[in-house]
Amino acid sequence: MNYSSGDDRGRYMQTEINLKLIYRVLKLLKILLPLVYRIEYWNTERLPRSGGFLMVVNHQYHCDIPFEGLLLYRILGRYALYVMQANLPRALRRLGGISIVRRKDVVRATHRAKLEAQSALDTGDEQMRQVARRNRTDELNAARLIKATIYQTILDLLISGQIVVMHPQKTRRPKMPFEPSLDVMREIVSLGERMVQSGQPGLSVVPVQICYQNPYVLRSRVQLRVGEPILLSGQVTASMLKEHLLEQIQT
Repeated sequence: MNYSSGDDRGRYMQTEINLKLIYRVLKLLKILLPLVYRIEYWNTERLPRSGGFLMVVNHQYHCDIPFEGLLLYRILGRYALYVMQANLPRALRRLGGISIVRRKDVVRATHRAKLEAQSALDTGDEQMRQVARRNRTDELNAARLIKATIYQTILDLLISGQIVVMHPQKTRRPKMPFEPSLDVMREIVSLGERMVQSGQPGLSVVPVQICYQNPYVLRSRVQLRVGEPILLSGQVTASMLKEHLLEQIQT
């Protein structure tokens, strides 16, 4: 994965959203998903009826996102934007996907650069070794720039009143205990602080737990449980946010 070669450095442009397509998909999900699964909605009154907020969900399967979208569309009549992995296909960006750089993406890129540097060292080629070192530095700097750009975009979307969905585990963990990344918690807390600085009351974070009886069995039960929201206005630390999410999302 070469971050520095992206034509827009991974930027998510709101103009790429195809609203007509999004609502068509949501209407289709509203018809089809209840035919396949028995869906239950718990504590939906906790979902903010207006304004932007961050919905934090435990991530288990690829089908999580359709259920998250159905929850918001059925209860609020709204759509959401989803933070997803790097190098997101353009089609998913049109459906509301926000491509973001994760820690493991950076690790992979730098590991490749390390291997190139070691190969140059083994061959005794000093010029190749210097090039490999520069490539590694460029990869790291580009990844940091992309990450900063994406979080600025997420902030702008939240301030403009959009709903953003994030999976703080950073990857799918079927049948595993929910364990949000502390790094992601710090980024979310930072978003709240920056919203306050922009004149907003803070960032409302809404935990949602998805519980599957068995996602591979027809007519099995799926529960979407909305937890107690928490307002990030500068008083909540990353550790406090993580503790709150662990209390609200118990897997």
